[in-house]
Amino acid sequence: MSFYIKGHDVDLGTLELENMFILEFMPLANGTHVKVYLLGFYYAKNPVQIYTNDTIAKTLSISHEDVCSAWSFWESKGLVECETPPNPFQPYMFSVKFQSVRELYLNHNYQKRFVEDDSKSAPVSHSSSVQRVISAMSNTELKKMFQQLEFIIKRPLTPANHIKILDWMSNFKMDPDMIERAFVITYEERPKLQDEPNIDRHFKYIESILASWFDKKVFTSDQLIEEEKKHQSKVQHYKNIYAAIGISNRSISSGDKEIVDSWSTKIDESTQLFIIKEATKRTTNPNFKYMDKIIQSAITSNVTDIQSAIDYFGNSSGSGETKASKSEPSSNPRSKRINQNFTQSTISNLSNDELNKIIQRKADRKKLKSEE
Repeated sequence: MSFYIKGHDVDLGTLELENMFILEFMPLANGTHVKVYLLGFYYAKNPVQIYTNDTIAKTLSISHEDVCSAWSFWESKGLVECETPPNPFQPYMFSVKFQSVRELYLNHNYQKRFVEDDSKSAPVSHSSSVQRVISAMSNTELKKMFQQLEFIIKRPLTPANHIKILDWMSNFKMDPDMIERAFVITYEERPKLQDEPNIDRHFKYIESILASWFDKKVFTSDQLIEEEKKHQSKVQHYKNIYAAIGISNRSISSGDKEIVDSWSTKIDESTQLFIIKEATKRTTNPNFKYMDKIIQSAITSNVTDIQSAIDYFGNSSGSGETKASKSEPSSNPRSKRINQNFTQSTISNLSNDELNKIIQRKADRKKLKSEE
């Protein structure tokens, strides 16, 4: 008595065949050559039973000579190695060893490239480069990455492309998903590059993206998500700054970005906006240069948060004076009385014409004082 599972009457398995065989080598062969190769490859992948060239001949209903001719053809292409028949009276009874089509393809392309370069160090570079690609392709994660990259760029990667990508991963310490993200940005999110036929430009742009992430110490997807959130927040802050000043019809310039970034090293973003909004109430011509002076003055006065900004402005007059300018004593009793009576609530109730008249009277008083 025993227990056993009935086997399948039909083989329901699959045969994994390298794409390069179909694309590069199959078009060179006739139908019989392809049949012999595929059946022999299938037998090699299923070594449960002993198969021979005689089995192939009977299965395909062809002669032994046709089988031997097919193996001679594939051996000439480097895809197989045919061992010497042990029995000279049965020349078709020999073993066949299949070579890696991918490795053959890489060796062929690298050999051709290095021969053209005619470099003394070519054999060393050739060997190490080929081994790197072969080793990478044996890694499931890297193999999946290369397949995804080919899907993104809609064409096969060359051996040189493989080496370049592996160099990026090594030099910039990037995960495969970071490489894929850089390709997506270049090929799908940059419309100006989508119609660019020169792949070298694409790869240079990808390299610049990876270098930028490396400089920011962004090496993983999680870190990239956080970095993108910070970037979006910063972009929104730039927009808020311009909107507070009254600029809404253009993007912030690179020079203004640098200035705002320098503010952020001393004052947080919410305090910056508070200062700018308060400063716009104290001038009839708000502009970025003026706001930079106000922010720099606040920084000099040790303003670091909204509360210290409120103290900095204090009960400023409608003429645009800050706490710093108010600290200087006034020699005009009438002017002093005006400063004491003018509160922020009073200013908010005045019209623009009334504010302009106050500013003009102050200017006239200064002019009169200077003439004295």
